Amino acid sequence: MDVRELTFKGSNEVQLYACGKCGRVHSPGIFACRSDLAHAEAQRFAGECCKPKVCVCGVELPVNAGYTACEKCREKNRVQKAQNIAPDDYNGSVYPDSNSGDWGEGYFSELSIVKEHCHGHDEIEPAYVFTCHEQPLRLDAENILENATSDMHEDAHEEVVDADEVHKFVKQWNSKQTCRSFYPNWTQVIILDKARFDALLNADRSEAA
Repeated sequence: MDVRELTFKGSNEVQLYACGKCGRVHSPGIFACRSDLAHAEAQRFAGECCKPKVCVCGVELPVNAGYTACEKCREKNRVQKAQNIAPDDYNGSVYPDSNSGDWGEGYFSELSIVKEHCHGHDEIEPAYVFTCHEQPLRLDAENILENATSDMHEDAHEEVVDADEVHKFVKQWNSKQTCRSFYPNWTQVIILDKARFDALLNADRSEAA
C-alpha cells in the first residue's frame, strides 16, 4: 500500500505516516520503544491501513475490522473453547444465537422449550446452545454515596454522616428484588445435535468461502 511521509514545513525529518488511500495518519509517538522502531511500526500500520484483511480460512474481512476471523470461524473458535455440559446437568435459561426464543432475542427460558418452540415457529433446531448466567438487580451503596458527593468539595465523601445506614438499607432493598436479567455464558455449551455440532468443528472453511 502507498504510504505518505509527513514532515513539518521547512524540515525533511519525517514526523507522521499517512495511508495513501484513506489519508489516516499514524504517529510513531504512540509506540513505547526506540525512535527508529516506533517509526517503523507507524510506517507499517500506515501501509496496512486499507490492506484487505483475510481470515485464516480465506474469507476477506471488512476494512478496519476489529477482529481477525470471519463470523463462521469466530463461532467455531468460541464453541471449541467452551466446556461441554450434559443436558441433564443443567437447569436454566439457554441461548443458541440462532433462534427467536420464547423470551425473545434468542433466549429460551429452559432447555425443554427449545424443540417445541422451534417447531411452532418454523425454525431449525440449534445444534447447540450456550448456558446463561443470571444478573440480579442490585444497587451499590458506595457508588451511590460517591456519585452524590462527586460534585462537592474534596473531602465530602468522608464527611457523610451515618453512611452505614445507607449500606444497611441498600442491602435490605437488594434482598427484596426479584428482577433478573440473563446473559449468554460463552464458556459453557450444551450439544443438542452432535452430528451437526461435529460438522461445524470439522468444516473446511476454505471450501465454505
